[in-house]
Amino acid sequence: ENTTPADAWSTAVFDAAVALIVIQTAMAPLGKHKPTLQISLERTSHAVTKWVSDITSFDSEAERVQQCQRCIQGLSVYLVALLTRESYPDSTRLVMVTSKLPIELIVGLCESMILFPSAAETHFFSTKKRLRLEVVQDGLLSSTAIVLEMANLVKFLGHGIMDATITAAGVSLLPFARRVMRLSHDSLLASSSTALQNVLDPTKSAWQAHGNRKEWLHISVAIRLTTIQTYGTVIKTIGASVVASSLSNQHAMGATLGNDVPLAISAIAGSLLEQLSWPEGADEAWANHSERVKLCIVALDALLCLLTIVGG
Repeated sequence: ENTTPADAWSTAVFDAAVALIVIQTAMAPLGKHKPTLQISLERTSHAVTKWVSDITSFDSEAERVQQCQRCIQGLSVYLVALLTRESYPDSTRLVMVTSKLPIELIVGLCESMILFPSAAETHFFSTKKRLRLEVVQDGLLSSTAIVLEMANLVKFLGHGIMDATITAAGVSLLPFARRVMRLSHDSLLASSSTALQNVLDPTKSAWQAHGNRKEWLHISVAIRLTTIQTYGTVIKTIGASVVASSLSNQHAMGATLGNDVPLAISAIAGSLLEQLSWPEGADEAWANHSERVKLCIVALDALLCLLTIVGG
């Protein structure tokens, strides 16, 4: 076959992204947050189709959960390795110039993965308690398994794919800059602590948005660290011109990215202060010491970048 390395790479990236979308949709097709891209099953490899079939054949939900985790983790690691061109020698750079990155497809995948915890919690709380252990309609897992075992894992992996995509795409991502910045901003706020959400936006806080229900997925400091890191990566790579444009056109653009920047700075600074003054016996302590230290480092780096842009 007359397939060039660039074409082979482009095809592998596309197939890996499609496989992730198919696996996630098969596992939990959750309302408006499920991938909306029209992916032809004809482009799905036989291996992916067989994975879905094999997972369905397990009677035990614990086994289905384990298989879903393996599939999504494996495909995510594979896709990130492709995007970062891991193990590709420098001598292939010129050969890969003609490669094509399916940016819209991957951005859509990242959206569905990063928004997954929100969709999972919404579905969990909207399901009657006696039905929460039943498999969701057209899915492979129950709403309980999805929210407890899969939600934050999928979001974490989605952020990893987004970071790798930003690095791989560079300036090619500019047509999607506002969409990517909005996604990273919303994820940043959604992953802030309950107390910080109450301060930043009392009308949409985790405690008040849905009556008396208490959401909990956002209390993971590891997820919070990942969202701050992604936001910093977005700002460094594609955000400077977009943020500057948004800040200078706030009146014309209304509640857009320009208004998001001060909120993002407050969210990151607030998360940093929480780690520096973490009270003993705090309820939201879903983290180890290493994760808290790393969050402080990443938050300081993101704040420096943001303040440099805004101050400039």
